[in-house]
Amino acid sequence: MKIRCALCVDVGTSSLKAACITQDGEVLSYHREFFEGETFSHPIIYKKAFLNATKKVLSSEGFFGKAEVAAISVSGNGPTIAAENFLLQWDFPTDKDEIPATKSLFLPRLFYIKHRLPHVWKETDWFCSGPEFLIFMLSGQKVTLLPEKRFEAAYWTEEDLEKFGISPHKLPPFIGFGEVCGYLLPEIAEELGLSEIPIFCAGPDFTAAMIGTDTLWPGNACDRAGTSEGINLCTTQPGFAPGLRTLPSVVPDLWNISCVINDSGSRFSQFKNQSKYKDLSFQETIEDILQHRQSQGFSLIESIALEVKAAIGKIEAVSGEKFKSMCVTGAQAHNRIWLEFKSDILELPLYVTGCTDAELAGNAAVAFFGLKKFSSLREAANHIVKIDYTVGKIT
Repeated sequence: MKIRCALCVDVGTSSLKAACITQDGEVLSYHREFFEGETFSHPIIYKKAFLNATKKVLSSEGFFGKAEVAAISVSGNGPTIAAENFLLQWDFPTDKDEIPATKSLFLPRLFYIKHRLPHVWKETDWFCSGPEFLIFMLSGQKVTLLPEKRFEAAYWTEEDLEKFGISPHKLPPFIGFGEVCGYLLPEIAEELGLSEIPIFCAGPDFTAAMIGTDTLWPGNACDRAGTSEGINLCTTQPGFAPGLRTLPSVVPDLWNISCVINDSGSRFSQFKNQSKYKDLSFQETIEDILQHRQSQGFSLIESIALEVKAAIGKIEAVSGEKFKSMCVTGAQAHNRIWLEFKSDILELPLYVTGCTDAELAGNAAVAFFGLKKFSSLREAANHIVKIDYTVGKIT
């Protein structure tokens, strides 16, 4: 009997990640596919990357002949705007001074298109985010995943649409976690050797990562590190202070307080690429730096760890809760030596899960919740997200 798994997909800025993950959180296969071309101006790059990545994960040794795909689940980067023949990446600069005040992450970008690219606006019937447009290309269905009712202001409200002069018909309807977005189109299913399976959405990469680290319970925390670094804590009460970002949790009545260090990863990468460590791996670099504690490299990694400690302190002061441990994700999760050093500085246990790409684990939880294998999204995440190892002492 074959193992049932979810094909989990996360659309990034420069690449798409795909993995086949079981109901028990086992990663059977994984592939990262970079988008083709130097300019990303058409959403077809998403579909091409999806097809290439899917063919590779389905033909891998860990999957082929052993498992079958029961569903597809998709997440993706922030407020990228996509349409039939148009793509505006989330990091494209817009004229902020000319845009009405709003909490929405999407409407300012739609406003920019309407006023700065009127030909695109007139020729386009509807717009949605990048990952939802991939879902449209795979299923033919138009949807927008709203992570939780309280996120509506970050998407769009009727009042905001009226203020911006945008017709609601330009945007797909909202759906929630676990609702079927559509089914894989027959021609794509045939090309991939799959059946016409249901497709789910795990929303933006942020919510997918919170699910994929099980940061859905009061006191649970995670550290998402890449070019920048975000420290997140799930709490029962919202807390506000300069330098902190408080958002609703995907779980009703809970909140997420975060502190973002904008350039921790980019600073380290810049140092590494301009030093004798240029051709060494991340792990080899850290190993050598720790042997030379008077060096510039040591001062840098120590300062980054201390910034994380300060961020944790800010969140604890506002929330009234103490961090007991913290899940780490991304590239840092593959460097145990760095995590041991970081744990010592933070005086906090750090743990790594079986799937270090938290967005993909979040997609798996959403898929199996949607397939009715779990009674709630929290139950799904709590079962699928498993600790691989921990550094530092748990007190």
